Amino acid sequence: MKRDRASDGKAELILNAAIAVFAEYGYHKAKMAKIAEVAGVSAGSIYLYYKNKASLLSHIFEMTWEMMIAITSDLTRRRDLTPPEKLDLMVDQHFDLFHLETELARVLVNEHYTWCQLAEARFNACLERYFADIDSLLGEGQRTGIFNPHIAAVTFRHVLFGGMRRLLEVWAGSPDALPIGRIRQDFKVLLKRGVLLP
Repeated sequence: MKRDRASDGKAELILNAAIAVFAEYGYHKAKMAKIAEVAGVSAGSIYLYYKNKASLLSHIFEMTWEMMIAITSDLTRRRDLTPPEKLDLMVDQHFDLFHLETELARVLVNEHYTWCQLAEARFNACLERYFADIDSLLGEGQRTGIFNPHIAAVTFRHVLFGGMRRLLEVWAGSPDALPIGRIRQDFKVLLKRGVLLP
């Protein structure tokens, strides 16, 4: 995943190291010294880029949420795709973010509640934007007579978000046992069978 901070590359090294250390030890057991060691930088230099361990975790989550919101926002605005095609691409592109990033997936799943506690207002703002796009997709499908009009937006958004989150957790825990390609195909079939009118 392309990191977006600092031209000298150290911030990216530190961020990648933090993802690896958080994935292995968990946020609460992770030490800044270990992150510095994995990044190959001095412990003091981390603080030139990130205020503390919490700011590292927040940057990981905010960067990932911005990418997820960009996916949903771009797809909902497209006029060349039908709602089922948008739904397919939304699932594919979300899983594409993580298919080579099992450590990132593990951090996002395992430290989700930690980040919510550290940055509740920021999390709520991200979630609100994300859910608005998902609601827009469902609404478009319902208005055009493609999606079942009796499905509530709140149900759809939590099934979509919660389902992807749980499947990422299962996959990140054992990527070889359940390939991500199989997960995404099964999830798309289940979603569309549930939302499409018969």
